[in-house]
Amino acid sequence: MITRRVFRSSLCYALLPLALVGCGGDSVIARDRKPVVPDGGVETSGGGAPLDGSPGVLASVQSCDTASHPIPPVASALCEANGWCWDSPTPSGRDARSIARVGDATWVATHGGLLSYDGAKWVPIDTPVKEPTMLLGWSSGSALLVGDSIALFDGKTWTPMTIPRLEIPPYVTGSAPDNLWAIALLQVDGGSETTTLHYDGKAWSIVNDAPPIVNGFDVVSPSDVWAYAAEDYYVEHYDGKTWSTIDLGQSGGASIVWEAAPNDVWIGGANLLTGDLPARPPGPNQIRGRGILFRWNGKTLTQVALPDGVGAIDAIYGTSPNDVWFGTTEGEYLHWDGSRVSSAPSTETRSVTSFAETKDGKLFAVAFHGQLEGTGAIDAYDGTKWASGRAGDSIDYPKKIWGSAWNDVWAVGTDGLRLHYDGTAWNVTTRASSGINGIWGSAQNDVWTVSDDGSIDHFDGTSWSTAYQAPGVLTAVSGIGNGELWVTGDSSSSGFDVARFDGNTLHPYTLDFQSPVAIYAAGTRDVWVGGTSAVRHFDGETWSDPAGLEQALANAYAPIHYPPDASVGGGEGFGIFPWSAIWGSGPNSVWLAADDNLVVHFDGAHWSYYSIGHFDNTGAVALGGCGDHDVFFASDTGISHFDGTAWTTTPTNSALFTGVWAASANYAIAVGSDDQILRRSE
Repeated sequence: MITRRVFRSSLCYALLPLALVGCGGDSVIARDRKPVVPDGGVETSGGGAPLDGSPGVLASVQSCDTASHPIPPVASALCEANGWCWDSPTPSGRDARSIARVGDATWVATHGGLLSYDGAKWVPIDTPVKEPTMLLGWSSGSALLVGDSIALFDGKTWTPMTIPRLEIPPYVTGSAPDNLWAIALLQVDGGSETTTLHYDGKAWSIVNDAPPIVNGFDVVSPSDVWAYAAEDYYVEHYDGKTWSTIDLGQSGGASIVWEAAPNDVWIGGANLLTGDLPARPPGPNQIRGRGILFRWNGKTLTQVALPDGVGAIDAIYGTSPNDVWFGTTEGEYLHWDGSRVSSAPSTETRSVTSFAETKDGKLFAVAFHGQLEGTGAIDAYDGTKWASGRAGDSIDYPKKIWGSAWNDVWAVGTDGLRLHYDGTAWNVTTRASSGINGIWGSAQNDVWTVSDDGSIDHFDGTSWSTAYQAPGVLTAVSGIGNGELWVTGDSSSSGFDVARFDGNTLHPYTLDFQSPVAIYAAGTRDVWVGGTSAVRHFDGETWSDPAGLEQALANAYAPIHYPPDASVGGGEGFGIFPWSAIWGSGPNSVWLAADDNLVVHFDGAHWSYYSIGHFDNTGAVALGGCGDHDVFFASDTGISHFDGTAWTTTPTNSALFTGVWAASANYAIAVGSDDQILRRSE
């Protein structure tokens, strides 16, 4: 027995890869004998029945499309390295955190670096801060970036900035590069302490008379500073000498202050007495409750009515007293026209955290889920509605993908989402009755999906229909190409772990591990299943540990020197691998992927392994490809391509990818959380 790393429970929902499909040419059936339905005569090791002595049928072999399909990227879309461009969301699926106007430019801080809008599209800018989370910009062209480090831009060059004894990236805001205010966690004797700091252009100093609890500031000038705390019923104002308090009453907690003029100040936040809280976590200022809004005229405070049920106010931006925008923790965009606040049409669901306007008057915003959920996006206002750049303008997201050709691709996912790509655009078609967990097909008129409600649906080239209704959740599907399907299920609801569908009936099997989530059928007698604790192979008679896999894993992890007291293939011991993706191009080329960015390959006789170490993977993975050696591996931070010799990695700095499909080495599509669709077409 060898040991490997303990799996993370977040992979319990890990996803299936693509199975074999015909692509770029005619499908080849290696043998055309009809499969034999299990007769229940002999139990397998997993509790099902073997097939009879016939050799069975092999799946159609997926070849690569040899033609070139250099489709231009979507207008305004950002392209990453190696030909990968964003189809959804546009302009970018990078994890956006903050947006600001910098001189005549508009910049966005993303997990992958800084982006600048050139009037038509977003382009990367090289900075010393590689993972910025906060951006400040000023009309002078200066800027400040905060993230894995801090740097100040003077309009020409970046200068690193250091805050002594700093433990984690601070919150920083300011009216100019020489008037910065920060909330920082500093090292002190025996621990750490949250401290308010001020930067005067030369050095940082502690603000000893600052309010004791502060979540943020609105800094207008050295003598005009507002401080607020999300869970307090007041805001405080600094006039350069002393602090004064403005009471918000017993219902309001402030998460943002924006001053249009000394006698025109907007204060937004949440109604702390509201029992009906938003379903999602709060925004960056950690405030919960339905929205509340106040306006201060320099003497008196007035509460401003909001549309019913909106989330807490998390961002404010305005161009005049009669043109003010508000963003909420529920992704709502609200507008003040001088007389009332109304909702603007939007498909956003994330917390709107910042606004910025370009020099030609185009308005953008960044919406962000929070530190632990999903990613941030760049939204745009077209004068009528806010667009989040999602494919098909859908709030759901694709989990799996399959295509018969470069211009016939299906992406399926949450809430029954079916997106179809025709080589030009993605369009939402009819929805399934519940969330879709897997897709497989053999041709344009033979596409299959499995869903949360147990439905096995079929597309005949014209319409979708339900071919079979299982009793519980189905998690993955693969097929042979002659009407035979193999599916995995949640045994607690479906009553089985894996089953063979002959076109009319499901023939179930019970495995020795639970929660299978990936399946690949190379043939009637050659089926692979993976899950959160094991991989099993079916040879037509029994389900068993794949021969040689354990030794391959031992070789892969020998340098790590884990304790030698755990099982490899499955069981409940320490170090269980979460095998969340399987893909193959035939019996002699099967690929498996697990957490730790481990990919293994079976050539029909021997196992080889690859450790793709460029990613910091924290979630499920996906596999797809075409032919014998073009394989794509996707996870929560990027995509790698194997050309038969070596892996090439493209970091994407985005949310989790859960499905990938390829027509060729130069044409592939990955899909995943937050409506991500990333396409390579060269």
